[in-house]
Amino acid sequence: MGACSSRGKQQKLTSQPVSNSGSVEQQSATSSKALEYCDSVSLSNQMRNRPESSFLEDMVSKQQIHPESIEQLIQRIESKTEILLRCFTENTNSAMVIQRKMIDYYSDYYQPYISSANDTPQNKDWIRNQTCLLTIEVLIILNCLMDKNFDEETELWWTFEYYQRRFEKLPVVAVDNFKQIIQPIIYYLESLKVLICKSLPINIQNHKSIESSQALADQHLKRFYNGMILDLGKSAEEKKIN
Repeated sequence: MGACSSRGKQQKLTSQPVSNSGSVEQQSATSSKALEYCDSVSLSNQMRNRPESSFLEDMVSKQQIHPESIEQLIQRIESKTEILLRCFTENTNSAMVIQRKMIDYYSDYYQPYISSANDTPQNKDWIRNQTCLLTIEVLIILNCLMDKNFDEETELWWTFEYYQRRFEKLPVVAVDNFKQIIQPIIYYLESLKVLICKSLPINIQNHKSIESSQALADQHLKRFYNGMILDLGKSAEEKKIN
């Protein structure tokens, strides 16, 4: 989904299955078609209108989206920065906080954990699947939030209620000072961090980080608008010369 999306409120939506067949081939890599589907307008619109947690869970459990593809999904999430800024809405800052938190979790916690030999294969598989599922959801969330027509009151599907069944299997954590649109994702990430740190204590002080994800979002916005001002100034000067 590489451009600002916009849709009419009366648009009729249909879901697009990843595979046309009922059986799912067990494979070690996700097809490019399946990855594109995760990043599609049709899937984000489906979740905005008929959110079903089990639908995405089945995609992962049946390996339509293989956990080994998490890195590719993260790359797609990371590549959203420019388009999020160009499609600036009242939700852009929230989207960039979610984006940065997901990327930080992946690089600072998930990668060291998966590369270690400190936990059982069963636990690793569970955290791998949870991370894969959440990565897909974050990608969809970013596509929702870059749409200027996104209605937080009626289309905010990633709520605590949506995650309730999955949260019951996670440690309870305290999450404060985040908007409702951000809080469930932060809670999910913090809970996964707790599980990971039980088997792999990670000294976060060794990782390069900024003071907060909100500061990073503001930094991106400032750089983007400063660039726009410079471009406008150059265009004005060129017109004077001509």
